Order: sequence, then C-alpha cells, then structure tokens
Amino acid sequence: INTDIFHKKINNRKKYKNNKYKKKFSKLYQNFNKPIKNINRSIIINDTISITELSNKMAIKNTELIKIIINMGEKFSNINQKLDQETAQLIAEEMGHKVILRSENDIEKSLINNKDSFNRTPVIRPPIVTIMGHVDHGKTSLLDYIFSSNITAKEAGGITQYINAYEIKFNNKQITFLDTPGHESFSSMRYRGCEITDIIILVIAIDDGVMPQTIEAIQHAKKKKVPIIVVINKIDKKISNFEKIKNELSRYDILSEEWGGEHIFIKVSAKTGEGIDNLLNAILLQAEMLELKSFNEGIAKGIVIESYLDKGKGPIANIIIKDGVLKKGDIILCGHTYGKIKRLINSKNLDILKAGPSTPIKILGLSEVPYAGDNLVVVKYEKQAKEIALYRKNKYREKILANKQKKFKKTFLNLEHKNIHEINLLIKTDVQGTIEAIKNTLINLSNDQINIKIIYSGVGEITETDISMAIANSEKHLIIIGFNVKVNNTIKNIIKTENIQVIFFTIIYDLIKYMKKYIQKFLTPEYKEKRLGLAKVISIFTIPKIGIIAGCIVTFGIIKRNNLIKLFRDNKIIYKGVIDSLRRFKESVSEVRNGMECGISIKNFNDISIGDKVEIFEKIELIKNNF
Repeated sequence: INTDIFHKKINNRKKYKNNKYKKKFSKLYQNFNKPIKNINRSIIINDTISITELSNKMAIKNTELIKIIINMGEKFSNINQKLDQETAQLIAEEMGHKVILRSENDIEKSLINNKDSFNRTPVIRPPIVTIMGHVDHGKTSLLDYIFSSNITAKEAGGITQYINAYEIKFNNKQITFLDTPGHESFSSMRYRGCEITDIIILVIAIDDGVMPQTIEAIQHAKKKKVPIIVVINKIDKKISNFEKIKNELSRYDILSEEWGGEHIFIKVSAKTGEGIDNLLNAILLQAEMLELKSFNEGIAKGIVIESYLDKGKGPIANIIIKDGVLKKGDIILCGHTYGKIKRLINSKNLDILKAGPSTPIKILGLSEVPYAGDNLVVVKYEKQAKEIALYRKNKYREKILANKQKKFKKTFLNLEHKNIHEINLLIKTDVQGTIEAIKNTLINLSNDQINIKIIYSGVGEITETDISMAIANSEKHLIIIGFNVKVNNTIKNIIKTENIQVIFFTIIYDLIKYMKKYIQKFLTPEYKEKRLGLAKVISIFTIPKIGIIAGCIVTFGIIKRNNLIKLFRDNKIIYKGVIDSLRRFKESVSEVRNGMECGISIKNFNDISIGDKVEIFEKIELIKNNF
C-alpha cells in the first residue's frame, strides 16, 4: 500500500466533511442580524412583580432596569425587590412595551361559574342589623331580652369580646342581629360590623350619655353611609336625661324626627322589655324604606365575621351570606383558605342543608382558619380553588415579609440612637378577630423606650410548637400570652421544666392592665430637682485626716446631712456631689436651718474657695403617664 496516497485520501475526506458542515450552518450564521433597538413585547404584570422578573419579561439586563428605577427616584434594595403594579407599568410603557394588567380578582372571576349569574331576579331580603355603642351600655342585655337567652352570663367579665350573629322572626319577618364589643380595643371589629350591616342600632345608656365608643360608632356609620336608629337604654332607672342626650348627639348631626331630623329615637329597657316591640317595628320600617334586595338563588357570596379552631371539628368560620344560596357540599374559596362544606350550622346550633341571603351560619370543612373580614365565594373546581388560595397565601406572606423588613430597619435605626428595650410576645387566642384587637392594642403601647414585637400569633390551644418557638427565642425572653385558651398536662409540664413565661387571660381589661404594669418596669425614670437650701462659703478650714471643711452661713431653707449638693463658682456649676459631714462648731448635726453657721464637708471633693455657693437639692421621680 502506498502510504502517501492513503493519507492523502483521508485528508481529502476530512476536508469534504468540514466543508459540508460549514455550508450547512453558514446560512444560519449569515442570516443573524444584531437587533438595532429593543423589541416591543406584550408584558403581563400582576399586583406585584420583582425586578428580576420584569427585566426578564422586557429582555433587558437587571443593571439597566435598576438604573431606570433609581432615576425615577424609587428606593432600591436588591434585585428581588417587589415593584407595585403602577410603578412596573410606568417603567414598561416608558420602554415601549404594551402592558396587560392582571390581578387576583381576574383569577377569582375565572373560577366562578358565571352562568348562574344570568336570568336571576333580586328579591327582598332580611335586614342585617348591628348593635353598637359604648361598653356596658346594655347592648348584649338588649339582645338577651330579644332572644330570651342569657347571653350576658356566657361573656367573660360580663362584657362582649367577640362579634356574634343571631336571627329572629318578628311579625313573620326575619331580622339578623350582629352584636359588637364596646371596649376601645375592639375598634376593628366594630368597623367590620359596619361594613356588612344595613342598619345600626346605637345603644346609649340614659344614666351615662354619649361616650367615646358612641362617637366612634357614629363616625363608622357616616363613613359607610349606614342609617342609625338611636336606642336610649336603661329607662327603668327613671333618670330624666333624654333631652341632654339629644343635645349631645346633635353635635354629631344625629337629630331626632321631633327636631326635624331623620333619625328614629326609641326608649327601651333591656331589663323590663319596655319599648322592645317599638324597636323591632322601627327596624322593619327602616328595612322597608331601604328596599333591601339580593339574589336568593345561584352562587353564594358571603363575609367572615369571626373564625376559630375547634379541637374536634377543625377550622370553623362564622359567616353571613350576602348573595345567593350556600349549600352543604359546595366548594368554597375564602381568603387564603378553601374547602368543601361538610356542615352548615345555623344560629340556633342546628344543622341545615342550605342558607340564603342575610343568614348567619357556621361552616365546617375549610383547610385553615380564615381571617375575620375575608370574602367567601362558591367556586366550581376544588383544584383551582386550592391554586388561588395558595397564590393569595404567598402574596400575603410577601407583604408580611416586606413589612417586617421595613419595621426591622426602623427599629435598627432607633436602636442605634436610643436605648430601646424590646418585649417579644407570642399570642394565642380562641378566635381570629380577637388576635387583631389584642395585637393592635399591645403594639400601640410601644413608645420611645419600649418596642413591643409580636413574634407569632395564632388561633387555638398553646402547642409544643409554640413552646419550641419560646425556647428558640429564649435569649429574647419571649412571653407567651394565652387569651381564653387552655393547655394540656403535657404542655404544663414542659412549661415548668423549661421555665417559660406563659400568662393566661380571659378579659381584655386584665391583659392591658398587666402589660402596662410590666412595661413600666423597663421605663427609665425621670426626675425633677427641688431646691431645699442655699449656703455661702465664708471661710475654709483644713483638718488632718478629714480634709477641707467649708465654713458656711445658711441663707435659705434647711441643710441636712447626706443631701445632694451643687457647688457654684462665679454662677457656674463646678461640682455635683453629696454632703459627707455637717457640723455646728465641733459637734456633728443632722440639719442646719436658715441664718445659722455650719461646717460642710463634700464627699471626695476639696477644691472649695471662699465666696462659693452651695445649693442643696433633692431629686423627685416623676410619675409617668405613658398610657
């Protein structure tokens, strides 16, 4: 074999193959043109979007987008920073892209079977009435008489701490009542009651008059444009205070019909029942004037007024149906939770198969405890309901983290400049609405010296997970607060063993009182100085083993041994200290009065001159009223 010819053939083959591949891909390389400008795209933007996600959708570098954000005057922290929909839209449109805005409501609408919404005729529905007013003005007692059931006896401390719903029949017509707490801490509950109500019953005790929560209820009603019926309670006390209350209410534009106004005034006694029928007739009359209507068929919509965790039954939500009919077995979406309804329980604690508009019911079957105020809607598919519930949960988590970061930065800046004591709390309550009230109340107790931080809050009994969290945060001295909740024996033993501070309360008054007292221990006391006496140095004596003794004459007040002193020279303070010894002639005395001569020795100080003035004073601690 001729080796030269053989190698030549192999080389030719290689060249042929290489040329073949070059020809195949050369067209691709030749046809590629570098884009001269950005390609305009259609960009979908949800409620929030991260910088990275937006830059990827616009096909630009993160650094370019960051420059735009900074030039717009927006704050920048990192590439995972969330931009709100409005800002993201402005940036994208400025760069020539077409923006399509989406929100979670769009996703929700896609889940709802809208076919049932057509061809429905609205019908008259029962009125939803909210009882509001100041604490201890007899709201629950009034409902107590209407339902002839001892509701008040069931309330801890005799005060309402939850938002409760009841329904009655009067003159063959249905009325739904909401009872709201009167204590100042439950402002959010009262506001939520206003949002879902048709008529507000403003209860005022005749022996007390218009009070802070009375005014708050009026403000809520005006904001939501809800009609008010004024009920003057406790008329059995025979106190003639009616005209005075009318005058007080007129300052807030609440005028009776007698005075040319549009508000109905009714006198009642929750004790004797006097005037109750008049009140119920007034409610039905007002409802007739309002012409309240809704659909009593098709997809149900409602709102959560309260929720809690039952050990045997799981998550339970108290809801009021606003529209449609809710049935057992329906798949529902409620805030960040979902589920298939296992049971419907009415206000009389009876199981029912369906509930229509204005009906207060309890529902069982949700995946988690919903938040009070969440909207409920029936959906077609459980899988899609789960997806949107998870989406909402993630969005809520993002907001919480964003708020925590802001609070952390603010707290960190404060800690740099001031000595702030941090109190860390873990709160467990029996119902969801109470968490909101307690958290707001306790956080508002924070001041320039105390920062109250809620590490975690939840519904249900105190569990091992809560204890583990307390142990993990032992350096922060985490306090567990249990409100109307219990602990089993196992948890009790762990609490004792680990020496964890757990405090239980059933009444919100007691919780607030305890926290105020607890916070007071960490507040730096403030003092004011009170001048007790004044002396002038007229001679100086040096005594061996004792030091300098200032011969003084008292020109004002009384000088006592161990008093605090200020030493003045040329009207300037040169030293602050304590009197070491006080002598008159050679004898040690306890005090020297105005006009008398004495010898004063200042502790650890000898630089005294003739003509110096000695001011004697005491520090008085100021009693702070921070709350």
